Amino acid sequence: MAGLLTVGKYPQQFFPQLFISFVVFPGRDRASLGPSGERFYDNLSLDGPIPDQLDAAIDAMRKHMSRAAIIHGIGREDRYDYPIEALREVFANALLHRDYSPESRGTQIQIELFPDRLEVRSPGGLYGEVAAESLGTDEGGSTSRNATLAKLLSDMPVIGEKETIVENRGTGLVRVTAALRAVGMSPPEFDVSPGHLTVTMQRTALLSTQTMDRINRLGLAGLSDTHHLAIAMMINAGRTNVAMLKGWSVPGDEARAVLKDLIDRRIAEIKGGRRYASYHLVPGEPTMAAAIPSQTQSRQPGIDGQLDAVVQALGAGHALTSEIASQLGLSHTTVWRRLRTLMERGIVERVGTQSSSKQSYRLIVRNEEA
Repeated sequence: MAGLLTVGKYPQQFFPQLFISFVVFPGRDRASLGPSGERFYDNLSLDGPIPDQLDAAIDAMRKHMSRAAIIHGIGREDRYDYPIEALREVFANALLHRDYSPESRGTQIQIELFPDRLEVRSPGGLYGEVAAESLGTDEGGSTSRNATLAKLLSDMPVIGEKETIVENRGTGLVRVTAALRAVGMSPPEFDVSPGHLTVTMQRTALLSTQTMDRINRLGLAGLSDTHHLAIAMMINAGRTNVAMLKGWSVPGDEARAVLKDLIDRRIAEIKGGRRYASYHLVPGEPTMAAAIPSQTQSRQPGIDGQLDAVVQALGAGHALTSEIASQLGLSHTTVWRRLRTLMERGIVERVGTQSSSKQSYRLIVRNEEA
């Protein structure tokens, strides 16, 4: 079966349901209709061997995503609502790790695109010693339900590229998280059940295509991903600082160098003293609606900066108090107090039971912000 799925001409001749269904919904749930009563904006069956299914899924996503061009020196890179690298890894992971046993061969992989999120559902839960909480982290490990298929796909290149479809090293979902954070998107969410695994990627991003268009109009050359994140925060949240960038795993020295460079280019200006410095777009540069909410300013700039930094850390997927404290260099007590303030303001909510040692938190995303 692994050989048939990998290099066969048409595996669905023998296994009709081993394909990808790709559906684009007009609303935020499956029951919502479009303005003309449409149930779907697109409804495709992507079949053939796995390399063809993967390529077709990426093409279908490109068709339904907005795009912005990023200039790097003399080159150009197209950026979409979701990073192509992250999409390819998630789709390949579903094709590799789904359950191919006789009991599950009647169920296809489902890719469902909503205005505010992307969901990828594959048959079969977790396999081996992999734990749900370790998915997408360096602690995830490598185990495969389909060992022969994993070996074949690790030797087969992506159509038109040099890299192989999978690495078979347990790093695929880690790369997804890194690719999403690089463009200011939260890590994927995993819903694990005995019969299915669903991966959800939220569309909300600091570096949306609209924000990237706004950055491009500044006409700046030689910008790094950290430059883009810093400018995006100033556009969307009204300001940035070193701690807010550290929330997205940017090292402190790099954050300070980038912010100084933006001041030298006269794109940003600094406000507040050295200890409570924040960086803003120079007057005359319009802002946009916040992708991740900024906090109401008070007369306590140090606390305000910490609140914004905690929000950015949550947006980057650091959900535990200990993770946020380590990421931002703050004490556990300080982070807990800031989280309590954010919950009182209706910006953050608890996930799970309050008494749990693994108590986690997340931003509250309202429909109008999605």
